[in-house]
Amino acid sequence: MLTDEAVRDIVVGEIQGILLEDDEDHEPIAGNELLNDLAINSIALARVLVQLESELGVDPFGGGDAAIADMQSVADLVGAYQNAHAKAEAVGHG
Repeated sequence: MLTDEAVRDIVVGEIQGILLEDDEDHEPIAGNELLNDLAINSIALARVLVQLESELGVDPFGGGDAAIADMQSVADLVGAYQNAHAKAEAVGHG
């Protein structure tokens, strides 16, 4: 079982990885940044979401628990994945 901190680290790491692919000089992510401020466009966000689903084994957007359009910040993504992971753990799928 992953802790909330571990889920946060994975989400932040995946975002950082996508940013580093596009800009090697990007600052480390603290976790409260707006996705627009990080230049995360829809294609970059889609890449992050695919990586996170693969890594964490959950999709917080597939069951209607979260809406991609509501993801405005790194913290929003972290929360969505923490909630989806906790829900999956509760039903024994995580």
